[in-house]
Amino acid sequence: MMKFMRQSDIIDYSKIENTDVTVIGLGGIGSPLVYSLIKMGIPGQTITGYDHDHVDEVNLNSQFYRHTDVGQSKATALAKAMLQMENQSFNAVNDMYVDQPINNICVMAVDSIDARRDIFRKVRKMSDVNLIIDARMGAEFTEIYSMPTSNRGLLGRYTKTLHHSDEVVREPCTRKAIVYTTISTSGFIANLIKKFLLGEELPECLQIDHINMEIYKTSL
Repeated sequence: MMKFMRQSDIIDYSKIENTDVTVIGLGGIGSPLVYSLIKMGIPGQTITGYDHDHVDEVNLNSQFYRHTDVGQSKATALAKAMLQMENQSFNAVNDMYVDQPINNICVMAVDSIDARRDIFRKVRKMSDVNLIIDARMGAEFTEIYSMPTSNRGLLGRYTKTLHHSDEVVREPCTRKAIVYTTISTSGFIANLIKKFLLGEELPECLQIDHINMEIYKTSL
């Protein structure tokens, strides 16, 4: 396809065109990620996104929403934006993720550790899920965990990162998110998904210090 000519030596379109990706949470990470995946060539009809929240004015500084979206559900607003910008939409679900079936790739882009724990407990049991990605972001620091479900040991080690919610450091409301952190984080996730689809090795954990512009690949 002419649209993807300038990336044809980076990624084989035939390797991604039938990929199922589920993004749970369409906020600071999830909304630009959906956009990135569609831009990269993953068809919108194979992408599913869950979010029960509505667009608030405080979301506009760092999330992929417009002023005209304020008051609309995030799922609906993002679906409309994708249709206008990319001439295709995605499977936008205006609801919380409960235990709906997921195929191939699951990205957890939720706000709380309790939500991650609950989603992970359900998704790791699904035989059709091949990769789980957990993206965590606070102000100017990002952690991204990449877990092929065939690596049972890695899944077990990951559970140790699901600390009790009382242990989580909470940023003040004036230091929660900024656009360069959300955009770059979604870009790293899109790259990890590309690497997985091409059979390349994934880092177990990426830590990104946006203040000092440093990236670390660590093991769990």
